[in-house]
Amino acid sequence: MSIFKRKKKPKKEYVYIDPELNIEEEFRRHKNEEKNEREFKNIEMLRNVHTQCQVMSEAADYIGELKIELQAVENYLSDVRIVSSQDKKTAAALKRVASKILEIKEKRKKLRKEKSKITRLQNETMQRYESEFPNALINLQNEEKYCSAVKHDMNMLEAEKNSIREDIDNYIYKRNNIRNILVISLLGIVAVFIIFIASGQLKKESGQMLFTIVLLLSAVYAALMIVLLKRAADSFERNEKKIARAITLSNKTKIKYVNVRNSVDYLHEKYRVKNAYELSRIYEIYLDEKRKNERIMSASVELDEACGDFARLIGGLGLKDPEVWVAQMYSLVDEREMKELKRGLEERKNNLRERIDYNYDRIDKAKETITGIITGNPGLKDEIMEIVESYDR
Repeated sequence: MSIFKRKKKPKKEYVYIDPELNIEEEFRRHKNEEKNEREFKNIEMLRNVHTQCQVMSEAADYIGELKIELQAVENYLSDVRIVSSQDKKTAAALKRVASKILEIKEKRKKLRKEKSKITRLQNETMQRYESEFPNALINLQNEEKYCSAVKHDMNMLEAEKNSIREDIDNYIYKRNNIRNILVISLLGIVAVFIIFIASGQLKKESGQMLFTIVLLLSAVYAALMIVLLKRAADSFERNEKKIARAITLSNKTKIKYVNVRNSVDYLHEKYRVKNAYELSRIYEIYLDEKRKNERIMSASVELDEACGDFARLIGGLGLKDPEVWVAQMYSLVDEREMKELKRGLEERKNNLRERIDYNYDRIDKAKETITGIITGNPGLKDEIMEIVESYDR
């Protein structure tokens, strides 16, 4: 059994020392390493102190800002309570004036929201020549009517000239036809005379009678042709006079039309329109825009007066910040808006207090950390206090 076995002796461990090792130097090296380690720990602790001081400084800044905001919210909430606690007469007056201001603002907003139906250039043109209206519009309408009438007369004269020219051409054609017929007739009569003479019919009594009849008929026919030729010549002369008169009137009318057309074109360019109808439409729109601007100005005057009344009413309540209520008109008109405003302010106040408490906790924890470092490292107290004092300056 194992208990009867001989126990083995433990082996001895030997430490070998280098004969060339300098014991004193090795001791100093270990001592320096321990010192460096302590210095490193001290630096880390001082860095931690810096960090905690920064946390406290940052938290203190936040607390200052939050307290200012909290004071503003509490003042606002106090004003809300004051306004809500007014007697019925004062509350009714505030509600009436606030309702009037909101109504005027809405009215003015709608007027300003309407887009202009004329361009900026057209509006400027109407403003420049406003003193000339409505006579300028009437003048342009008359000028355009006169221009149209002159143009119509000119077209009628042109048509008359063309008609007279056609008549002249017809008379010339008829005259030439009559002349040709007359010549042919004369040649026929001469031929008849030659036939009668050659046949010897003139020696007989019956032939003489027949010749006399032919001669009389030829004379009547010749006279008729001459009369027709004379009428054609007279008509030609009359039409020549007519066309000369028509040309004179047409030239005068053309000159008149050019002058009137230039006058109309000048007025169109002056008022930047194509015709009197467009000018009439722009002028009506301009008048509507002018009346709209007058209504806006009137609403602005009413708004200033109502705001003055409101400022006097709200200023007499002893509020800490009465100007805020200019943007809170709906709260004065609608009780639900006032309740919602109170609820929102209470929530903001609670939230601000929580944030202030949170930053105070950060400062307390940072102080505890620094105190713990001083307690554990009394030798660093002076340096730590110097760091703390540098952040307090």
